[in-house]
Amino acid sequence: FNTDGYVGNDFEVLKAVQDHRASARMFTFGIGNGVNRFLIDAMGSEGRGASEIVTLESDADKAVARFTQRLRSPVLTDIKVHFEGGDTFETLPKYIPDVFSEGPVVIKGRYATPGAGRVTITGKLGGDYWKQTLDLNFPAEDQSGSSIATLWAREKVEDLMRQSWMTSNQGKGQRDVTNDITQIGLQFGIMTQFTSFVAVEDKVVNVGGKQQTVQVPVEMP
Repeated sequence: FNTDGYVGNDFEVLKAVQDHRASARMFTFGIGNGVNRFLIDAMGSEGRGASEIVTLESDADKAVARFTQRLRSPVLTDIKVHFEGGDTFETLPKYIPDVFSEGPVVIKGRYATPGAGRVTITGKLGGDYWKQTLDLNFPAEDQSGSSIATLWAREKVEDLMRQSWMTSNQGKGQRDVTNDITQIGLQFGIMTQFTSFVAVEDKVVNVGGKQQTVQVPVEMP
């Protein structure tokens, strides 16, 4: 699906993808400096496919070649993941996309109990049933400074916002996710729609109160 995404009825489009995707996959491709990234990325996610954005300064030919190669080379489809041990919960994404040769699928989640565990992954490989079980270790404390927790938190915020928008635009009354997102932002130290960072600068940069005007270029669509 090739578009700049400016159609004006984003949520009707996403609802149509949800209602009619069945076993199909939707791949979205946006070109330009002012594309509607929300719609393009959300269509790819809801359609269990992928999205690609190419700015006017990018090499479009390479992007198209990469995109078409991905479409031609599904490695594993209809993926399901089952965790044992760790008391895992809130795994994302909700709809697991297929694995293609051009990139991995990353599944993020939380666990309540440290210790040993296992994950069983099933799917279809060339149309045939495929299964693999891997041993896991859920550490009691992260010693490596990993950013995994932050990555989960960002995706959880996106998932909450999408749920809120979708229920609102389906006439079900908007789900209030303000408190949930605020708590995630504060706990994981990320910027969200309801949390931000405040920088306090001790150094005086306008000595004598004289202001300096700086021209800041802003990219136009």
